[in-house]
Amino acid sequence: GLIGFVPSDGASMTNNVVRSVHITSTYSGYSANVGGLVGYYGTGTSQNNYVSAEITASKYAGVIYGYIESSVTVSQSTFIVTINVTNTYGVGAYSGESNKYLTLTNSLIRINQISGTSNFARFYTYQCKYNIITIDSSSGSNYYLTADTASTLADLQSASTYASWVDFSGIWTMEATLNDGIPFLLIHSKYMVPDTWTGTEHAGEGTHESPYIIDSEISLLSF
Repeated sequence: GLIGFVPSDGASMTNNVVRSVHITSTYSGYSANVGGLVGYYGTGTSQNNYVSAEITASKYAGVIYGYIESSVTVSQSTFIVTINVTNTYGVGAYSGESNKYLTLTNSLIRINQISGTSNFARFYTYQCKYNIITIDSSSGSNYYLTADTASTLADLQSASTYASWVDFSGIWTMEATLNDGIPFLLIHSKYMVPDTWTGTEHAGEGTHESPYIIDSEISLLSF
């Protein structure tokens, strides 16, 4: 992840962006923990973090953390992750090996794909509310709103689904062409690319005669 090890001293991680990265670990021994944000997290708080990554691990892989030692609070954060595990060890929507006391609020978790493991577990949290969680595994797509409320993609694309608990006045927003029409955090809207994005949204051929032309954030992301 962004950081391999965070000690148990109440560390705070805020306003971090890890975008379009590949995280690979071939180590399979003790404490082989890989996470989108942190590999091993002692205790502390995480707020306003954005992670989009592909994780390849030999053992334990977690969307947010590889391992949690003690109590951790996560809020207003986005995690869009693909996970590949080469052995049949644990994969978690929150952490790979242990969940301990994780409090998760107002966060978006999208697991685009899970492969290489038969031991996927959605580890429960100590407190989990006001979150949108989607999981796409080899057995099909599963959608979860809070801790365990199963839903359909059509439900997640309907504003009425969130009428009683999602704050669209300053925390969440929705756009039909972004994030598959599923709500996302307003603070991270600038990182969302259109669903029709092909990765070739730039002019030019990259030569001396015809250099690439980058005139927007979308064209920069296309490389």
